[in-house]
Amino acid sequence: MIALVLRGLVVAPFEAAADDAKLELARSYYERGDAAYSLGNFNAAASWFAKSYDAWPATDLLYNIAQSHRRDGDCKQALAAYQRYLSLKEQPQEAPLTVQERADIERFIRESAACVASESSPAPSASPPSDAAPVAQPAPMITGDAVASARVDASRPISVYVAGGTAWFDTGGALDIPTQPSFVIGGRYSLHAGPMIVEVGARGTFTPIRYDVMDSRSWASLLSANATVSTAYAVSHGLAVRAELGAGLARLGGLVAYNPFTASRNAGTFTMPSLRIGADVEYAITPRVRATIPSIGLSFLLASDELVTRSLRQLELQLGIAYRM
Repeated sequence: MIALVLRGLVVAPFEAAADDAKLELARSYYERGDAAYSLGNFNAAASWFAKSYDAWPATDLLYNIAQSHRRDGDCKQALAAYQRYLSLKEQPQEAPLTVQERADIERFIRESAACVASESSPAPSASPPSDAAPVAQPAPMITGDAVASARVDASRPISVYVAGGTAWFDTGGALDIPTQPSFVIGGRYSLHAGPMIVEVGARGTFTPIRYDVMDSRSWASLLSANATVSTAYAVSHGLAVRAELGAGLARLGGLVAYNPFTASRNAGTFTMPSLRIGADVEYAITPRVRATIPSIGLSFLLASDELVTRSLRQLELQLGIAYRM
């Protein structure tokens, strides 16, 4: 007999002759569920844990399935999983629950049953069980400070972020713009879609551009505002990758007379349509704070006829921090 551990989930002993391929498949599904849970995508987490259980029916996975359904507000599914878990843990071949663990499971069952009853009643529905009470964490469930610190409550779908870094410009040879600093502020609203998280939001970018006029130095400002749509996918615990598409307007201002940007050398301010594609890697520092390491984006700006270039391309490489509210 051997005992196996799947990233903090202690699995009951199995026969040494068990199918390693099935175990690895179960491990893969479990880790996807763990990552989805850490991002607050409890519906997807329940689905991945269920697939892990189908591949390798370890009783302790039922607790994770129940927890995921409960956090997702699905009282009926949570109740069924808790009851099945408790029933199997009473079998002689299973490691027994402690008195406190049993009390916590029975409390979850009562709360879930009350929630199911209220949902089927014509009276106003009660809310799903609140997480205000301490969530018991018996040994078989996902445990550990690293996992707990990465969990994000699904009731906090809004995030705001700031970032800073470097921008490079390409004008097709019409201008030679040196590397400049670039700064971003934005926000997103998350919508869960299976294992993916779809986000809609907006972002604003500020890039100062230095240029010389005769013997003096001047600064132009490139401001852009984009509506964004992005998808995030959890690749491992606390780590996700994101792809983003944005569209909006950019404004090039601060151009004085004899500037090198306009064909007439006249002062002016110009507004241009903007399209941006980007990607980043996001790491959970705490349940609410996340870092992007790094964020890379490419913006395409269709320039005005009055500028010396017909298009402007901006490549950004940035580091950022996000906060969930």
